[in-house]
Amino acid sequence: MHSPREALTRLNTFERSYLTPSSKAWIGRVSHTGETGADLDQEIREVIEQSQALVNPWGYAEFLLNLAVLEFEHSRYKGAHEHVLTALRIYPPESHRQAIALWILGWVEWARSDPYTAYSHWMQARQIYLNLHLQSVEERQLARISFYLECLQEINIEMVSRAEELYTWLNAHEPSHLSDAAKSLVNGLMQSALEGNSKKVYQQGSLLQKVAQASEDYLEAMEIMVECGMALYQVKNFSNAGSMLRRAAAGFPPGSHRQAVARWMSGLAQWQVQSERDSAINNWQQSIKDFEGLEQQAWRSRNPDRAAWYAERIEAMKLALVQKISQMQV
Repeated sequence: MHSPREALTRLNTFERSYLTPSSKAWIGRVSHTGETGADLDQEIREVIEQSQALVNPWGYAEFLLNLAVLEFEHSRYKGAHEHVLTALRIYPPESHRQAIALWILGWVEWARSDPYTAYSHWMQARQIYLNLHLQSVEERQLARISFYLECLQEINIEMVSRAEELYTWLNAHEPSHLSDAAKSLVNGLMQSALEGNSKKVYQQGSLLQKVAQASEDYLEAMEIMVECGMALYQVKNFSNAGSMLRRAAAGFPPGSHRQAVARWMSGLAQWQVQSERDSAINNWQQSIKDFEGLEQQAWRSRNPDRAAWYAERIEAMKLALVQKISQMQV
């Protein structure tokens, strides 16, 4: 589901649409209007006022999601955000429709430069899809099993293309090496990045790099490099982010989990720089090889849970890589 529009097409996969002829007409009215700015505002306000007459709450929620997608496509993110939140208050918890609304909400929040909140809602949607898939397996509903597997695969591919996802992998199997003092500085750095304050990110990043240089634990030093790279990525300084993450990858033990994660992250930053896309592909290819080695290592250590963890991510990484290569060939 690579866009809110695509997600919306999945809303009624297993149930009928609850849109009435009137609400469909209202959506068409906004969709085909040539108005912009204040005139479009007025158009949307009138349509929303008319929609208050909808009796079925699910029909109202579906109308709001359609309106949210239209507003998103007009770069009107504030209104889109409000409409999706209202729809979410209507849909039952842990339901298929709630998962779709959460996925759309994540796209809106991403567009509003709120990547961490977007990521949290995407993860919530992914968990609902996983639960629905397991429920479908128990009930032997073959069509739903296939559908939710496909959705999970698409979500996983989308997520491995997000630095926020990879960031959560860094210490997935071992505790962080950051000291309490370094953690405090990292928290301040990430808050500045979240606020989009580039100047403070550079200042706090420079301070953290001095902490790294003085550290007696080289793994802490490399972890600090990842944190600095992630913060630079968040403020869209992709060139320096890639450089920082490559330094981290080079410093972690060869073939290690953290090296593989940092290498994939560096590729994500490089991909944002047109002239570095070939290097991004190379880093991703090597990271996949590293992950495959780590999966085999987990099997040899008789750790099937960890092996499964790597296998699931390798599949998504390979498919994401194919998509990126195809984009270069267009």
